[in-house]
Amino acid sequence: MPDKPLLILPRSIPLPRIKKSISIKSHLRLPGRDDQGRRIGPQLTSMLDAFVTDSPAGTSTENILVLETIGQPENFLTAVAAIPGLKWLAEIDTDNI
Repeated sequence: MPDKPLLILPRSIPLPRIKKSISIKSHLRLPGRDDQGRRIGPQLTSMLDAFVTDSPAGTSTENILVLETIGQPENFLTAVAAIPGLKWLAEIDTDNI
């Protein structure tokens, strides 16, 4: 025996659709392109500046290349400095490990 009784609903019948003429656009004043640019432009510029930065701090791991070098680090640092957009993050000497 079920714990809950059977719920009998009336037969469904289609109802006529009520059409209303609601014009939302007439009540709203949408800002123009210039207004939006003045309002949120500085925030977007700040976000873009934070995203595109020359600092390697906070760089995602997908954008980091790890290399093991042989020889003098100064020679490698000179080569890194000659490549635009490439930054030297750190040097770890593993001879004593």
